[in-house]
Amino acid sequence: MGRQLGPKTFVVLNAGFSQGRRVGLRNTRGISLQFRVSPEWRTEASFEPVLTCADPGAEPQAGTRQLGFDLFWEKRY
Repeated sequence: MGRQLGPKTFVVLNAGFSQGRRVGLRNTRGISLQFRVSPEWRTEASFEPVLTCADPGAEPQAGTRQLGFDLFWEKRY
């Protein structure tokens, strides 16, 4: 689920998903902030829980989060 905040800024909420694993909204919520610098370049900063998909029965540990920053380049032909 997301929302446009301005002409180039978006916020996206996600619930996380791993194949073969139940999705529990309490421990899997994350948020991303996206900014389109130009038509070809965009940035994204995310704050999400650390999940492992290898053990379907494992629950994420409380308070274990990760912060990430990405720079994306797109080329349309």
